[in-house]
Amino acid sequence: SMGGIFLIVTAGGFRQAFGGTLEGNLFVLAAAFAASIYTVLAKRLLQRIDAIAVTFYQSIFAALLYLPFAGFEFATISLPHVPLRALYAVLYLGILCSFAAYLLLNFSLSRMKASIVSAFANIIPLVGVAVAFLVLGEKLYMLQIVGGLVVLACMTFLTMRPSPEFSGQALEEFVKREG
Repeated sequence: SMGGIFLIVTAGGFRQAFGGTLEGNLFVLAAAFAASIYTVLAKRLLQRIDAIAVTFYQSIFAALLYLPFAGFEFATISLPHVPLRALYAVLYLGILCSFAAYLLLNFSLSRMKASIVSAFANIIPLVGVAVAFLVLGEKLYMLQIVGGLVVLACMTFLTMRPSPEFSGQALEEFVKREG
């Protein structure tokens, strides 16, 4: 799957794929590390607490963290001058892109292995390329298509494998016990 991601990212050339500043690249690395930590901690928490409650409280906590920044913004601009379209965009980002996305992530983590759930993050670049092509009219490279197919094939293989607890000897033992 990582090979597919590599093809998607480097299709436009290495200079374009690996450009940017050291600081920016370190932020990306830090974000990936934080996502890994979140997955492990959330998985443990979701064994005890419902996914809706976890998502609700994490949203409240995040809103409280952002409140000082929002207060500064409201102090420097007047709300009547903010276009209604911008307010709709903020609501869309808050409800669908944040709350709903984390609710689905937490729900998945509560019912599946963390390794399976985190592997689905490999679909994000594929969706990004598809949206960039379909909505923004960006160029689609053949390597991106090949990379996308590799990612989809790997995700299909990962999710269609029989679960270890119901394969081989464990399956025979289950049949004997329940049969």
